[in-house]
Amino acid sequence: MTAMSVSRSAARRRVLCVDDNPDVLELQKCILEHSGYEVLLASNGADGISLAKGRKVDLALLDYEMPLMMGTEVAQRLRDMQPALPIIFVSGSDLPQEAAMVADCCVSKTKMGKALVQEVDRLLSRRRPGRRGTTH
Repeated sequence: MTAMSVSRSAARRRVLCVDDNPDVLELQKCILEHSGYEVLLASNGADGISLAKGRKVDLALLDYEMPLMMGTEVAQRLRDMQPALPIIFVSGSDLPQEAAMVADCCVSKTKMGKALVQEVDRLLSRRRPGRRGTTH
C-alpha cells in the first residue's frame, strides 16, 4: 500500500487533526483525505476537544507543542471522553518521555507522507489498544 492509495481501514474513519500551524493542518488534510479518511481540523486544543465532543472521532493527530494547551493535555482530555482513542503526536522536534507515555506513537513532521498514513492505518486496524510510545 502506498500513501496515495485508499486503505481498507480508511473507509469512513474520522481523524481529528489539531495543530496551530495552518500549513501543517492543510498538509495533513490533503494526505489523509487522499488516503480515504474524513478529516476534522482544529487550530488549537480547545477547538479540537469541542469537535471531538460533537462527533465520533476514530483517531487524533495532535501537535505536541501548541500555545494555550499542550498536546499532552489535549490527549488526556480526549482520552477522558474516549479511553481507547488512538493518538499520534506530530512534532518538528524530539519529544520528551511524557509524550510517549500519552500517545500511541509519534511521527516527525518531516515524515508526514507515507509514514503518517502507515501509522494511522496501523492504529485503526488493530483490535485492542497496543503498547504506547513507538516513534517514527
